[in-house]
Amino acid sequence: MVGRINLIERHMCDLSMDRNRIFWPKERWPFFRYAVLKGIAAAVGQIFEAVEHLSITPDIRRQLEHTVASFFELPTIDDVLFEALHPDIRQILRLRFRSMLRASISKTDSPGQGLSTIAAEHGFRYLWQKAVIAAMVQ
Repeated sequence: MVGRINLIERHMCDLSMDRNRIFWPKERWPFFRYAVLKGIAAAVGQIFEAVEHLSITPDIRRQLEHTVASFFELPTIDDVLFEALHPDIRQILRLRFRSMLRASISKTDSPGQGLSTIAAEHGFRYLWQKAVIAAMVQ
């Protein structure tokens, strides 16, 4: 994997005294994690394009898609990261989000509340999440 190490901006990493080790303080981990996930999203898109030309079974492809989708935490996927993902991965994440939303509604919320109200209370604010919620309401 080819990448760059940020040594100058606000989300930069730190170097050890001998400059042989790189580390990120705990407060910078979310930014590092996000950068890694964006890299995974881009790489997976390229892998899936390459796989299109190979003769792999649908079961193996489905297993690969679900493995990749498991790298992403549903509540933290913003719209930029979501759009960077391969369409097949986005579909899996939509289905998982829908299942997660149904489970959270049935376990923690009163039945009289609307789905949009519940979603807002749970902090689902990204456009892709709102689109899934809107499709559920219809």
